[in-house]
Amino acid sequence: MKRLASPADRWQFRLEPEEAAKLRFLVQNFPITQPASAHISRTDSAGDARERELLLQESLAEHRAELRRQAQLLVDAAHLRQMKTCWRLTLDSTEREILLQILNDIRVGGWLALGQPEDLYALDAAHPPKHYALVALIHVAGYFEHHLIDPAGEF
Repeated sequence: MKRLASPADRWQFRLEPEEAAKLRFLVQNFPITQPASAHISRTDSAGDARERELLLQESLAEHRAELRRQAQLLVDAAHLRQMKTCWRLTLDSTEREILLQILNDIRVGGWLALGQPEDLYALDAAHPPKHYALVALIHVAGYFEHHLIDPAGEF
């Protein structure tokens, strides 16, 4: 993935066919993990705290649903276009920020689903294949985040 020269209000990237396929997979399957439950207070067990937590859960679910809806738009033909030998991704600043939120959600959600390991490479044969798949998704999402954030678009 490489940033292309583009107008000031747009971000354009050149993607190899494999990169385009991986980005589409990530975005079309977002969210990759189930939302984690959020707790407002660890000590307050009153009914109003539970009610606030339920409202927070509903708000987070609505936010993820909206991100999912927006995610689908980011890989449509208006944003991700096939060229002769590559793909071109074109985003405005708001769309770029949305894509960064989605990729970060994939990375953090995968990390939480793995049990918040300090070292992603510490997984061994005792872990199920799903764990290795999550590690791969975390790294692929990180790859795209890096290129969306790095102004040069290169490692």
